[in-house]
Amino acid sequence: MTNEELIREALAQLSQLPQDEVAILEEHFGHQDRADLAQRIAQDARDMWSPAEESGVRPEDWVSEFIAVTVDLFQDQRRVFEMQRLREIAAAHVDSLPPRIRALVCCLLRTNRRERVASLAAEITLKAIKTGLTDGADLGRAVERVLEVHLAGYVDHVDAAYFQGSER
Repeated sequence: MTNEELIREALAQLSQLPQDEVAILEEHFGHQDRADLAQRIAQDARDMWSPAEESGVRPEDWVSEFIAVTVDLFQDQRRVFEMQRLREIAAAHVDSLPPRIRALVCCLLRTNRRERVASLAAEITLKAIKTGLTDGADLGRAVERVLEVHLAGYVDHVDAAYFQGSER
């Protein structure tokens, strides 16, 4: 494909992408002008996928494949960054708990390694946010609320088992 064809394809692809994906590409390339953005996408797609015989990607798919890879990488980076931030918030919250409550959290999560406790607390908080069980606007409050609910359920379960005489 010629460079002009790749640019036309990039412009067509950009017009069909959701705005959040276009924003990722604009951030990546540092361009908001569609023509400049399309030109950079076309050039980078050619650099990445040519020659077609070696890459295994057909020239007519270079632009769409390049956009998909770039957007996926940026979304993955964003998720990793957000998860790291959530782990830091979770660690700070668990650190601030009274020792007895922190011990219960460790029992609930079945580990006493600080990094693992923070990771697990972050994971269950993220699941709760994604499923709409808690609001993700204030991550500190979300971690606090999720741990509260999980601890209450854990205490109820242990208490019920205690009175029923069953072992866990």
